[in-house]
Amino acid sequence: MKKVILICLLFLLLLPALNVFSASYQKAEMFNRHGLVRESKAELINIIFSNASITEKAQAYYLLGLIAYTEKKVNKALKSWR
Repeated sequence: MKKVILICLLFLLLLPALNVFSASYQKAEMFNRHGLVRESKAELINIIFSNASITEKAQAYYLLGLIAYTEKKVNKALKSWR
């Protein structure tokens, strides 16, 4: 019983950390939508170098590449998409 309570408490403590990465990606998307490209890039790079999941990192690389492509930096876009 004590183990179950301990596991539940640990889960509740770690739950906010799970949402940090998705919130960070959403923040980067919002920055980009509103023309704050530099801030968006910084947020995406933070995701890439964080403990985010592979899926979240893939999304960050994709958006980073899309930003580079819209800036006509095709080589950087291709590197991001690899």
